[in-house]
Amino acid sequence: MMDRKMIWHGEKYKRGMRAARTRGLIAIGTVIALRDKLYCPVITGLLRGSITWQISTMGSSTEGPATAKDTVSKPKSEEVVKIGSSVGYDPWVEFKVGKRKSTPHHRPALDDTRNEVIPLFEREYKKEL
Repeated sequence: MMDRKMIWHGEKYKRGMRAARTRGLIAIGTVIALRDKLYCPVITGLLRGSITWQISTMGSSTEGPATAKDTVSKPKSEEVVKIGSSVGYDPWVEFKVGKRKSTPHHRPALDDTRNEVIPLFEREYKKEL
């Protein structure tokens, strides 16, 4: 009788899935940030030029359409993609402050791309299977 040896590939599989998740987040960050720039109002171009994304292990996540009343919460996964701007007046543009009219650009970009980003994740995960 021949001896058979089982080989565990779980760690390799986990590394592959983490890499797929990171690639998916990179794709998502790129797509949403580009859409965000399309919606961003332009006077000098500083705000539009400052919109960027990053992958982080800290952040918040929302369920359903993003609203001004969303709260910061613990991420639901190890990594999240954050999209935003470092320009200090960005919140005043995004949200209504006092009598000033708001010009949302982050929330519409997120809402518009929700159905586009799922296939990006699927594509990256399928590469690993």
